[in-house]
Amino acid sequence: MSLVIKKITIRLLWGILGRQRLVRFARMLTRAARLDGANEMGENGEMLVVETALRHAAATGATPVIVDCGANVGHYVISVGQRTAALGLKAITLHAFEPASATLATLRKNLAAQLPAMPVVVNQCALSDAATGPRTLHIVHDNAGVNSLLPGDFSPSAYTETVPVSTLDEYCAAAGIAAVLLLKIDTEGNDHNVLLGARGLLQRGQIELVQFEYNYRWIYARKYLRDVFELAATTGMKLGKVTPRGIEFYPEWHPELETFVEGNYLLCRPDWVQRFPTVVWWGQGILKSRNGVPAPAAAGKP
Repeated sequence: MSLVIKKITIRLLWGILGRQRLVRFARMLTRAARLDGANEMGENGEMLVVETALRHAAATGATPVIVDCGANVGHYVISVGQRTAALGLKAITLHAFEPASATLATLRKNLAAQLPAMPVVVNQCALSDAATGPRTLHIVHDNAGVNSLLPGDFSPSAYTETVPVSTLDEYCAAAGIAAVLLLKIDTEGNDHNVLLGARGLLQRGQIELVQFEYNYRWIYARKYLRDVFELAATTGMKLGKVTPRGIEFYPEWHPELETFVEGNYLLCRPDWVQRFPTVVWWGQGILKSRNGVPAPAAAGKP
């Protein structure tokens, strides 16, 4: 589209919609094109990751360990447990971490009601990058999904609570866990720190899949997706966004990825890439290698 046509189109839409509605309309189109939809587990691709992981475990006869860091009231871990039962997987262990006392009580109640026969190890503890002793957890309200170790402007805390903090490396060493099939992280901005606390497991290839949430709360932690790309480079893992159509894997970091729009991302060992349906990143053509040669096209559907 020529520059003149672009200007005419924008002026026309601006005149019809007004600036505010035009911005909202453009944002809606952009998010749809980027596959940034509602962050609902049944619609955003999270269950694709769970299904792929569990089916692989069932096919190989493996005994999977799945860790839910930021379990909240249990929606994710219950969905995993129910899908595990539906696939006929008998030997599986679920580990759930929820530091908030009121939320933990609700989690235990929900697990007892909906997964009475499933072994779930529940820990009242926050995971981070170091076991530094008790820290302050900011509680927006009981059972809130946005309670966090990081204070926030848009979700101010009603009260705080002192909670224990550990790392996944230390936890797995103490519990005798040699391998984790799937680590899910939803810690409202502290996600990268949780990854750093699992660096040893990741470098040794003892974690096969990591799904983590990325959103505007990463700003409070002063973290970026670029930090995860750097971690992926040191651990040999691949990084992509979880979408309803598949995983949008990225060959390298690019500033266009730093949107702080809420979504889930996947870190996986290279041998897992081919097991997922994939989506070609819309910005594949703008990537340039260090010598200026366009990056090769990625496999997957657009």
